[in-house]
Amino acid sequence: MWILIGMALGSFLNGLAFRASGNRPLFASRSTCSACGKKIAWHDLIPAISWLILRGKCRYCERKIPVKYFLVELFVGVFSYYFFKDLTVTLVVLVQYVLILSFLLNVLTDSTNFTVYDPFLYFMVFCSMVYVLLKGEFITGVMSGIIVVIFIAIVAYLVGVIVKKQAMGSGDYFVFFVLGMTLSPTKLLNLILFASLIGIVVSLVLKKNRLPFFPLLFSGYLFVLFGGALL
Repeated sequence: MWILIGMALGSFLNGLAFRASGNRPLFASRSTCSACGKKIAWHDLIPAISWLILRGKCRYCERKIPVKYFLVELFVGVFSYYFFKDLTVTLVVLVQYVLILSFLLNVLTDSTNFTVYDPFLYFMVFCSMVYVLLKGEFITGVMSGIIVVIFIAIVAYLVGVIVKKQAMGSGDYFVFFVLGMTLSPTKLLNLILFASLIGIVVSLVLKKNRLPFFPLLFSGYLFVLFGGALL
């Protein structure tokens, strides 16, 4: 069940990211092909399955549909299964789940055009605050988030002075506030180390000097979420 729910939510996130990145209304009545403008029928919107049936092409103009949409839907389905399989579904667990999906939504826009959008960031912060509130750790969580942001801001300032350019965007501080609120210092350190290692490997393989930041942090988040540790 959670696989199907996850794939449906993955499709929803794909739609939001696509519309936000293209400056389209977020909740347009019907999905359309970005190439030919034809309205997409419901049977062509079945998460993951429709992409396979259509062989990754629009039914009308046969323009290729990026494989990333299929992969995101499949990923969210598989992730949802493993996230819930050993957990009792409670309000805290559901809020954490929504928080993770809101993180992923920012990953999708950042990986598309190196942009994160204020409404998505604010929703992510809201979810994280509700999460720590339900856990009875609101004051501690907020203070931890603020301390992490201050530390990151100092590091970013020093790096900026050395390289003579801005080291971080404003959206990055939001995500570090969320991570500082919801993770222990040990998990946060492991997240940063893992994300840094992934960034180095991807940069070397793709031979790129610039990578979107949110996907790297999200990879680290998943790493510590499922018990990974480098220290």
